[in-house]
Amino acid sequence: MYRDGDILLTRDKLIFTVLGYTHPPSRVIAALKYIPEELKHLFPGEYEGVRWRLAGTTMLRQVDALTPRGYLRSLSVLREHFPAYVYCCPYLGKELIAVPTSRIERHITPQEGRLAVEEKPRRDPLEQKALELMQELEREAKLPEYTIGLRGSIALQMHTSSSDIDLAVEGAENYTRVIEAALSLEAKGRLEITRVDWISKRRLNRGVYREPGLSSTQ
Repeated sequence: MYRDGDILLTRDKLIFTVLGYTHPPSRVIAALKYIPEELKHLFPGEYEGVRWRLAGTTMLRQVDALTPRGYLRSLSVLREHFPAYVYCCPYLGKELIAVPTSRIERHITPQEGRLAVEEKPRRDPLEQKALELMQELEREAKLPEYTIGLRGSIALQMHTSSSDIDLAVEGAENYTRVIEAALSLEAKGRLEITRVDWISKRRLNRGVYREPGLSSTQ
């Protein structure tokens, strides 16, 4: 089963994030998140300054990769150079990015991303911090272990020391309990929730855990 936020690595070295929970037969609706540096010339746009390394390949990410504008630009490039990833939805009457399951090499769920960190015999400081954050939020929310999973570059094992900690929570009710737990940890001085604009004030799902600028909950 493919769920919103899951990670897809393809035979073409493209990395996608799954969008939604309903998908066409033999396809997964997704957004393009990372591309190999060797394909940068095909994808116009502004890139983040970070370079990620995955299995010997340098990966890049556009600044607006997951915005509507970035999605449409990726769709245009895929249509021209990787048409297998473009799907014409008969219900919406428009084209979407939809990864053929035949081209998926790895499908990483948040729980698998967490397990990959837990099972490492030696974790780096950011991996250890991510694990402690998930465990602390689960304890505070009184939720079972593995209710919270790990996404993003840490789940892919291609993070840098300044990468975000990108979390995923199973279930709407559990998500509410985790937000309440985050507020409780903030009151105890363990977490500082970001409130820089009206969106972050409403969502309360980004913050700094322990060391400023090192990690964020999402």
